Amino acid sequence: MKVRRSYLVAIASAVTFALSVVGFAVFYQFYESFLLLLDYWITPWLAIMIVHSFTRVGRDMSNLPVNRWAVLSYILAIAVSVPFMDPGVLFEGPVSRVLGGVDISYYVSFVIAALLYYFTMARYRNSTEYSAAK
Repeated sequence: MKVRRSYLVAIASAVTFALSVVGFAVFYQFYESFLLLLDYWITPWLAIMIVHSFTRVGRDMSNLPVNRWAVLSYILAIAVSVPFMDPGVLFEGPVSRVLGGVDISYYVSFVIAALLYYFTMARYRNSTEYSAAK
């Protein structure tokens, strides 16, 4: 059976349009939830990168195989922010529930990661390990 290409394009376009109209709400909700979940792990790392770039003294810490203070600050910030989370699917943190479903975990994880990294790096810079690594 031979069909002209223009007819196939028109049929495929109509089917695609119909599916997008029918599935818009479901896809939009899924995509929004995906982006919000993605922010949970990006926000504390962003804080660490900002603090690192503004407080670098002497030696560039990115040359180390693993910056253990950054990883430790990152993990602790995410752990502390869990009670404040409300991603809308699967879980609602106790603090978020008390706040009526308001999700402030982004702010909490950003601040905690920034403070933890700043103070652990300040302490590391004053240690003998840092002096020996220079």
